[in-house]
Amino acid sequence: DTLPAISEDGGVFVGLKDELVALNRTTGKEMWRFKADAAVGNPIIADYMVYFATKNRAFAVDRRSGQEIWRIENAGRVELVDAEGRVFLVSESQSYALDGQTGDELWTFPIPQGMGDMLFAATSDSIFVGGTNRIIAISSKTGKVLWDTKEILSEKEKFTESDEYIQPPLGEQGALRCFTRQTRYNRFTAPLSLATDQEGEKVYFHFAFCAN
Repeated sequence: DTLPAISEDGGVFVGLKDELVALNRTTGKEMWRFKADAAVGNPIIADYMVYFATKNRAFAVDRRSGQEIWRIENAGRVELVDAEGRVFLVSESQSYALDGQTGDELWTFPIPQGMGDMLFAATSDSIFVGGTNRIIAISSKTGKVLWDTKEILSEKEKFTESDEYIQPPLGEQGALRCFTRQTRYNRFTAPLSLATDQEGEKVYFHFAFCAN
């Protein structure tokens, strides 16, 4: 089963085994039920659409009626939808963008080796992909790399005394600013979460560290 997605007009959408179920938020009454081909992943709402993926396919369903709008084969998991209606997915070998209305592929981006489990965040014109010791900014429109941190921290890099590692924003020039308080952890592993501010101008990364 999945986490529920809630629309502004009172719909609750949740994956239950191989079905996507829509409920009325006030009454709990079932509005419709969509049968998929396998276990349903977490749904994402954008405008009047609900996007989700199963093991082998990605779907777009009209959230008002439960009618299938499109499906694609051999899809990865649905990560997010940006303000322009582009749907971003990731598979084992690549991330890619689809037109949210038609399901047409817009671009693909091969995943560099060693990125591990990736996390995504979006601003108005960029997608940020975080993985093991690396963050990549990609143009939402073209899929081209805008910048790539490569290796952020070396295995030997030491940090100042701190008690936790808090979410650091990207600086005005795109430089990563890290704030630490009272830790002796010194080995970078991977981002725990990615998020953007309300204006979509800054990206915040929350990292995990391992002690020696």
